[in-house]
Amino acid sequence: MGNVNLNHVGITKGCLENIRKLSYEIHKLEAKLEELNSRSIVASPVPGEVHGSGVSDKVASTIQHKLELEHELSEKRGQLRERLNFIEEISDEVMREIVLCQCVYKFTWREIAEKVGGNEDSVKKSYYRFMENLENCPEMGQKNA
Repeated sequence: MGNVNLNHVGITKGCLENIRKLSYEIHKLEAKLEELNSRSIVASPVPGEVHGSGVSDKVASTIQHKLELEHELSEKRGQLRERLNFIEEISDEVMREIVLCQCVYKFTWREIAEKVGGNEDSVKKSYYRFMENLENCPEMGQKNA
């Protein structure tokens, strides 16, 4: 139950179960970038130009901070995309729905069981069996463990 594409090396139970946290981190980074973008920058730094007022240093620092945030945001978006693609490629439709509801939407076991037409215990056992198989599959790697 729940075959997966082995192109997603390094996807682990922890990666999947932290999708909501990753989404929250992305949201926070987007808000920080929005705040930086909304600030008006008085002058643009010119490489090699020296300013006695310190404005250049502040501008350069702001630009550097913005570049770092953009890089971090890009990495986290890539991680989220990889994890969501992994879920979408679970071949068993019921298992895909269980993993999606548990890891992305954080439904209760009862809600998931109602959605997929099973009972709580069987849904929970299927989920944990899938995750155990994911962790124990040597082909998947443990890059993010």
